[in-house]
Amino acid sequence: MAPVPPPAPVTVVVVAYRHAAWVGDCMASIAAQTARPAQVIVVDDASGDGTAEAIRESAARFPEIPWELRLHPTNRGLTAHLAEALATAREPYFTYISGDDRMLPERLEVQLAALREAPAGTTWSYSDALREDEHRTLLPEPFSVAYVWPAERPPHLFRSLVLESFVPAPSVLAETAAMREAGGYDPDIYYEDFDLLLRLSLRGDAVGVDTPLVVFRELPTSLGHTTFSADNPRFLAAMSASFRKHLGAPTPASDLIPEAMWFLALRRWRAGDADAALRSDLRRTWRDSPAPVRGLALAVLAQLRVPGRWTVRGAR
Repeated sequence: MAPVPPPAPVTVVVVAYRHAAWVGDCMASIAAQTARPAQVIVVDDASGDGTAEAIRESAARFPEIPWELRLHPTNRGLTAHLAEALATAREPYFTYISGDDRMLPERLEVQLAALREAPAGTTWSYSDALREDEHRTLLPEPFSVAYVWPAERPPHLFRSLVLESFVPAPSVLAETAAMREAGGYDPDIYYEDFDLLLRLSLRGDAVGVDTPLVVFRELPTSLGHTTFSADNPRFLAAMSASFRKHLGAPTPASDLIPEAMWFLALRRWRAGDADAALRSDLRRTWRDSPAPVRGLALAVLAQLRVPGRWTVRGAR
């Protein structure tokens, strides 16, 4: 009999919300890893649709996996659960995957090897992803094609991420200590993975794997389709809050962030947002707009609470 390899030094976190149809696939993909993780935290965020029962059934199917089931009676939101999981993670590496996504069998083995072989200072890894619909049908284009990865992806990704959020969230695997040192998940920001990746990329390099290692499920009801869109005020506000942390700081993208925040503020204003943070962003960034005189005029109109739909045209 071949010796059983030691568990991989990874904490895997699954957070499920109304994923009764998918979470079993996700957990089975974790059990099928060629490098089995040493800690697996599975969270149900008070789904009420049979997700908790599906989690219990899957855990019973794979008793060899060290499942830690956290089946909550009250909905707390994704970021709260991720923050709690990061605080209680025991392993040197950490990864989160949604309950409707899944891993390919060699995912952990390949990414751990990539991190071990990467230059000093590399603290996280990401990969391409396959895409699957609600019928479990693979979509023709991988994530890198459908969402147009940049032609150049240097190890220091901060500037690239400011230009375009292109990393598939379920593919990220990082040093647990690096994630904690970067501040972990911000409970006040809705777009929590992008916000953390920006901070993580300032503190360490990344190694990308061009091969798809995860399967990203695209559902009509997913956040990516219902909320993460260019005209959703909540999503735009989360992007602005993430960039605001770096405004005026000496980062590799200090020349990009003010203009990016300007256009985000215009889009939020046009979409009907008019909170104090938006007005402050316009005051702080109008000088960096393509036409500063017009920018100043728009910033003044925003302070006067003039509706953005009357004044903003062509905000990208």
